[in-house]
Amino acid sequence: MSIAYWEVAVAAALPQTLTYKAPQGLAHLLVPGLRVLVPLGRRLVTGYLLEKAQPPQGFSARDIQGILDPAPLFPESLIAFFRWIADYYFYPLGQVIKEALPSGINNPEEIQCAITDEGRRHINDGKVRTLAQRAVLKELAENGPALQKDLCKKLGPAASKNSLAALEKSGWINRDPIALPGKVRPHIETFVIPQKEFSSAPARMKGRHKILALLNEQGAMTDLELKKQIPSAKKWLPVMKDEGEVVFEERQVCRNPFGDVFFADSPPEKLFLEQQKALDAVEAALDKGAFETFLLHGVTGSGKTEVYLQAVERVLKKGGNALILVPEIALITQMEQRVRARFGDKAAVLHSGLTPGERLDQWMRIHKGEAPVTVGARSGIFAPYQSLSLIVVDEEHDESYKQDGHLRYNARDLAIL
Repeated sequence: MSIAYWEVAVAAALPQTLTYKAPQGLAHLLVPGLRVLVPLGRRLVTGYLLEKAQPPQGFSARDIQGILDPAPLFPESLIAFFRWIADYYFYPLGQVIKEALPSGINNPEEIQCAITDEGRRHINDGKVRTLAQRAVLKELAENGPALQKDLCKKLGPAASKNSLAALEKSGWINRDPIALPGKVRPHIETFVIPQKEFSSAPARMKGRHKILALLNEQGAMTDLELKKQIPSAKKWLPVMKDEGEVVFEERQVCRNPFGDVFFADSPPEKLFLEQQKALDAVEAALDKGAFETFLLHGVTGSGKTEVYLQAVERVLKKGGNALILVPEIALITQMEQRVRARFGDKAAVLHSGLTPGERLDQWMRIHKGEAPVTVGARSGIFAPYQSLSLIVVDEEHDESYKQDGHLRYNARDLAIL
């Protein structure tokens, strides 16, 4: 079997990408857009698979150590976009991708300490010169490998970096870099699913009968919601599971950034003549499928947003995707409400006001094709669409489209690109 090599952009301040080898056990799982764990010096860092690479010349490629996600976090079609940004704004490609992705998913690196066989042999003999070293060895022998920071917290100066370095030099412990899980992960909840229409319990056990009646009426429910509606469910569910009346199933649930506000249907408004002319010009370009930009000029309250929404509606009817960028979070709320009123659950939102978990869930809804229209601040330009039919940059002259820290970019210019 031929060895596969991959071009990887690592999340580090490097001006170039690196080549890594795909171990046989992982080779069939690797695809562009996937986050992987790769060695960089003595560290383990996050890398992003770009494309298959030619065998290296003049050096031996190191192995990809692991896969960090079950599926890619961005489509292959965005890679050329990321490359252009890195080249134009003189910013490392791996860090461009890192800053484009939802925050909180990155895997922090830590040092893990473990006792060696040699260290076990010398715990109680004269070769261990200090009580501090003996304390470290005993801790690792009795409780297994531990993070360096946890050892230091538990043992104090006995587990200082100098002390651990001396133990490693003696061959009594190993210190290896590991990557911890990111702070933000998919939100999992336990659902209760009915397996019988009626309970076999005696009539006096009203709670069991109520639970099955509710589940059969409403379908699977989270155990939290079920216990909220029927407080005795906490007592009866384990029994009902044992008797085959219900089963539990863990499912990924999307965190809701919109709250419980009800949005009524909002049918399209009848356009005035100037609005209709603008919409006709945009629709003609959409029908041709060719790249074109338009500047929609009008005073506040003249109906520009309705033109946006009807253009988006046309895109969605043709099976396309649309992105609406808004400069300020305060304005996003207004636009978000109008978009959700018109398009309901087809809409997603991306901005810094979301929690990291909400942002990840919205990102994945877009990536999976569940939300063909997105309202976002400037970072919404990185939304993981396979392709976009329409981008609206509302108030395109606004300075807020310029990112000043870290990766410095102008979202308005990237929208045109």
